[in-house]
Amino acid sequence: MSRVILCVLLAIALAPVGSGQSKDGVTDRAGRESLGRWLKNLNGSQGGLIVSVDDASVGKALPSKLFYVLQFRQYPVAQVLPEPLSYNNLFAVRADSKVELLADTNVLETLFRSSLAPVKGKAEAATALKAWLRLTQEFNQDGSFEFSIPDNAVVIRADRNGISASGKAVVVPASGNRGEIGVQMIFDSAGKLTKVIENAQIIPGRRPQ
Repeated sequence: MSRVILCVLLAIALAPVGSGQSKDGVTDRAGRESLGRWLKNLNGSQGGLIVSVDDASVGKALPSKLFYVLQFRQYPVAQVLPEPLSYNNLFAVRADSKVELLADTNVLETLFRSSLAPVKGKAEAATALKAWLRLTQEFNQDGSFEFSIPDNAVVIRADRNGISASGKAVVVPASGNRGEIGVQMIFDSAGKLTKVIENAQIIPGRRPQ
């Protein structure tokens, strides 16, 4: 084995887990540390599981932020949580280490409006739509759902007035779970997001007793 190949293999083997890096140089480790400091200010926020949102569309559409989900056990006995936390929490961490709790779709829309680069073509619109569909799942998640985003459900229409992107995240049918989240995103002729319409119809199945 050549020395060059050996060095490459050693570098891969020794690379820390979770050290992924955004386009603005924010590492996963730094993002987790920022979120940990934010949580220390909330008594009773311990015991949750922090999960990175590792999604290609999210990373491409919103490269200046890292996203995390903080999950708490609900079944069979729910943990008592401090405000403003819920049992499934979506966070964005910026390059300057500022942490933002994305409590609902209204806050998520504000973030998309301020952070998305101008959407000029159908490919960019599809990426933004898939990023939204991945993140908005977390507002409907209780730890027992699995979602998929069918490619054939993504429809992009463009004209001189702008672009309309529509699609859905579908609940994988298991243990009685069913439903979907439908979303339409409207971009004006300059590529700016002007409106998001979301309709979620989620029906939970069996849960642990």
